[in-house]
Amino acid sequence: YGIYNQEGLVTISDEIAHLEDYIKIQNYRFPDLFTCSIKCPEELKQKKTIKLLLQPHVENALTHNKLKISSIDINISILKQDKNILIKVSDTGKGIKKEKLESLEHYIKDINLEDKSESIGIKNVHNRIYLRFGPPYGISVESENNKGFTVNMLIPEID
Repeated sequence: YGIYNQEGLVTISDEIAHLEDYIKIQNYRFPDLFTCSIKCPEELKQKKTIKLLLQPHVENALTHNKLKISSIDINISILKQDKNILIKVSDTGKGIKKEKLESLEHYIKDINLEDKSESIGIKNVHNRIYLRFGPPYGISVESENNKGFTVNMLIPEID
């Protein structure tokens, strides 16, 4: 999935299918560790986006929480917002403290900062969205310590 059609866009449906394959693999590796629900209206499934938009965030939710909690719920919602699409990936994990959240937001948005190994996935997705579509598109994050983590991705609606 990662190497085919490298320059083009994929459908949101393709992104969901790729994520579902990833989820199956992780469920074999970590039975009972997590649940993942995906809500996407039918009319958005054929809209276009860049690929590898969803999977890195589910991977982050698992990686950053699997040793800290016994189970995690991951909820993905894809919604129309004016002429854009908002994709929310939320988890019920440990979350992060306010100071770390502010630092992460700054790191994600500053295209000139070097990649840090622990946040490279989220910055990579933000950069690919931002560089492909320009402002105001990209990622924002929300979290409270011990209350989960949410990645918000804003992309344009493309037929």
